[in-house]
Amino acid sequence: GRRKEREITPLQQETLDEICRYVSAKGYPPTIKELSDKFGISHASIHDRINQLVRKGFLQREDRKARSIVVVRNPRTDLKGK
Repeated sequence: GRRKEREITPLQQETLDEICRYVSAKGYPPTIKELSDKFGISHASIHDRINQLVRKGFLQREDRKARSIVVVRNPRTDLKGK
């Protein structure tokens, strides 16, 4: 069957983890270019991953900002509190 809408794929989790690491280290989110360079994939592929994470409720984006990614929740850290 099809994955539940809220489940996160390993690639999406890897992307989310990298965004969290980046924010933790620098205090602001990475750009699409920085993420595509980090993973060695196209901007379109990173956009797709981020859009999936937004749709699933893990990330939010602020309009018209280069560093617009905001982590809303992370399954790894959400599990620690339970």
